[in-house]
Amino acid sequence: MNRRWIPLRLRAVAACCSGAVLIAVELPGSAATAQESDRAVAAIHPDTVRVGEPFTLGISFRASPDAVVRFPAVLNTGEELEQLEASAAWHESSGSVWRAYYRLTAWITGVVQLPELSVTVVDYGSGARPAGREVILSTPAVTVASVLPADSAALSLRPARPPVPRRANSWLVALAILLALALLALVLRLVRAAARRPQPVPDPAESAREALMALRAGAAEGRLPIAVFYDGLELAVRTYLHRRRGCPPTRPVRALLDGEPGDALLAEVQERAGLVRFAGAAGVRAAALSDADKCLAWLEAAEDAGRSRP
Repeated sequence: MNRRWIPLRLRAVAACCSGAVLIAVELPGSAATAQESDRAVAAIHPDTVRVGEPFTLGISFRASPDAVVRFPAVLNTGEELEQLEASAAWHESSGSVWRAYYRLTAWITGVVQLPELSVTVVDYGSGARPAGREVILSTPAVTVASVLPADSAALSLRPARPPVPRRANSWLVALAILLALALLALVLRLVRAAARRPQPVPDPAESAREALMALRAGAAEGRLPIAVFYDGLELAVRTYLHRRRGCPPTRPVRALLDGEPGDALLAEVQERAGLVRFAGAAGVRAAALSDADKCLAWLEAAEDAGRSRP
């Protein structure tokens, strides 16, 4: 048989690779541009796929030894096909064969025709300038069989299961549920009773004494800045006056002094505290400890005066 290329003449070649059948078709170029030295073979693997399953289109193009073949990187696939990555192309070093591979997938079922391929061939022969030409190749079709996996089995209805038989010891389950509900009710009653029980109110003098002693210890150890120390004194004394005498909790201490026993000591402390807190005066730590002692003495005097009243 004469193997010389004849335009529009097809030759089917079948080969076995890894258990899959490859269908190869020898393809003509355009009759106006293809030359006798041009040969093209296209193959798809596998030739039958499912929707969304990748397959590969391979193109082998033989040209003259002095020619360079350029394949398009991206095919015009339309909406039925999608190219998953750019083509891989190379030239066999031992001959004049050029190859390109395209990884594709189809999104409809049926026989899907692959798009035509435009190959550029540049001849570097004996001429003064290289001559370029375009060869249009038609490609085979791929069969898209289904959207289901190959091992999918037909769906079938199964008979209804019989009801679960009632066991003889179901009364034990009911008893356990009743015991759990009774325990929960008991816990809720205890919680509500504890919430209704009146909580002991801390003594105002004890609370103020603990706060003043903590401030004095912090100042003595150097852990409290002077301004923070005097802020704490103000808060401790104001809280005591509010809880013991009913004074407004938002008014400053100096406005609450009304000549009670020990108020003179507290007034002296308030004067220094105002200079430190609001005027930015540098406080002396020894004076801070003395002021804490004066506040404690004022607290004792105020409590003694309260106890002596009828």
